[in-house]
Amino acid sequence: MIHGVFPVIEAIEHSAAPIRATRPSNVTDGHVRSIVNLTRAMEAALSRGDRVTALLGLATLRDVQVCHFAREERAMEALEGYDTARHAHEHQALLSGLYAIQGAIVAGNLARLTDQVAAYLNRASRHAVEHDVPLSECLYAG
Repeated sequence: MIHGVFPVIEAIEHSAAPIRATRPSNVTDGHVRSIVNLTRAMEAALSRGDRVTALLGLATLRDVQVCHFAREERAMEALEGYDTARHAHEHQALLSGLYAIQGAIVAGNLARLTDQVAAYLNRASRHAVEHDVPLSECLYAG
């Protein structure tokens, strides 16, 4: 059984839902929380020496991110004058950041994983504030 990963299936289902402009924070609702839950599950698994579960958690995180980013990018296409290319470039940078996390898991290095996760969470949170909240506001206004 994969400990700590199944509770985030809800996050995947949430990420697959279409974006609705109901209020300015709708793009980020629950998404950063799902990232935190997945990274905690990866750290817990690696602390038990369970690299397989940690890698499955990473794969789930990647899938959550890819789905969320695709939803955002579809929504951006409908917005005239929105800097879609810049925002999409940030998505690719976030996905690239997952390789450092993978390296720490494969090495079985919990301290390095913790550092990489902290850096990733910082970047994902900054992305949400600098890109996703303004996108939500544009969607809400439109």
